[in-house]
Amino acid sequence: MKTNRRSISEQRGFTLIELIVTLALTAIMAAMYFQIMGVSVLGNVQQINTLNNSMALYQVMEAMVNDYNSVMITSATPLATFSSRVQSNAGNYGTYTVVKNTFVVYDANGNESTGSGTGTGAMTLKIMISNGNITLTMLFTQ
Repeated sequence: MKTNRRSISEQRGFTLIELIVTLALTAIMAAMYFQIMGVSVLGNVQQINTLNNSMALYQVMEAMVNDYNSVMITSATPLATFSSRVQSNAGNYGTYTVVKNTFVVYDANGNESTGSGTGTGAMTLKIMISNGNITLTMLFTQ
């Protein structure tokens, strides 16, 4: 009589121990891969966020320059008017934080001091704005 049972040496497939060892090694390698790639992916996200903040800030500054050009035509005191518009975001420029909004004077050596906003030597407005960790500075003159 023939039996359908095969001998142990003829059996095919993996044993339970082989499967467990394979799964354990795969899990260890996946954890190592995630640690290496996780840092890389997080670094890329930070770079993209910095780029987005930078582009948004440049768009804000471009809107400010366009507004200043129109204020130059319509206002008798364009620097003072523009300074108050920047401080209050009356021009709806976008999202930013004003770091510095002052009149400045530069001496012959290029040293900066605070001006009053009146007179011939103090007709420079220094605007510093930030968005996240990016800061942008622009000088406006009359």
